[in-house]
Amino acid sequence: MRMMSDHHIGAGIDRQVSQLYLMKRTLTILIAPVKSGND
Repeated sequence: MRMMSDHHIGAGIDRQVSQLYLMKRTLTILIAPVKSGND
């Protein structure tokens, strides 16, 4: 049971990390043209 709860917590963290990664990638894609335009 202990291993199950640890795995569940790990899966939750993985999901949060992947969501953060997707948001960061989206922001990078949106901001990149602005940065290159400012150069």
